[in-house]
Order: sequence, then C-alpha cells, then structure tokens
Amino acid sequence: MKTRRAVAWLFASWVLGGAAAVAQQPPRVELFSPQGTARRVRQVRARFSEAMVPIGDPRETVAPFEIDCAEKGTGRWADSRNWVYDFERDLAAGVRCEFSARRRASSA
Repeated sequence: MKTRRAVAWLFASWVLGGAAAVAQQPPRVELFSPQGTARRVRQVRARFSEAMVPIGDPRETVAPFEIDCAEKGTGRWADSRNWVYDFERDLAAGVRCEFSARRRASSA
C-alpha cells in the first residue's frame, strides 16, 4: 500500500512539475513566413505559441518585431496568436527585410 502511495505521489509530482515548467516557458514564434529568399512578397505572418494580446482588444499594441526594411507597411494582430505585416506593395527583387523578435517587458 505504501508503495502505491509513493508511486502515485511521484507521478503527481512529475505531472505537476512538468506542467509548471511548461507554464513558465516564454511564448515563442511557432511559424514565420516567408523565410529566406521569396518572390512577390506582400505579407509577413507570424504565429505564436500562446495568446499574446486579448482578442478583440481595440487598443493599439506594440509590434512583436523590430523591422528593418526599406519598404513601408503596417502590422496588426489578426487574432490573439497571429500577427501579420502588410507591405504597401509587393516587394521588388533584391529588397531585404529583417524581422527581429522584441524582448517582452518583464512583469516583475
């Protein structure tokens, strides 16, 4: 009987400890498109591992990326996890754009 309790306790500790470790991981970019060399780019898309903004929140939010690009565009949240950046026109050949993830401000 004591062995069953010990095993159950160890299992519960492992499950709860694993859940706490997962909950403490910072959000990450799950998908970013396009990457590398691409033709006729008009939009950049990024999907995050968790909700980054409240859905339907009308307040303007800070873009999740620092953008280094000669072409102008605007970014917006499509929903709580998906961010898009629309260029004013298709990118011309040879235009290089870089999107670098911003660091999130700590809440401490």
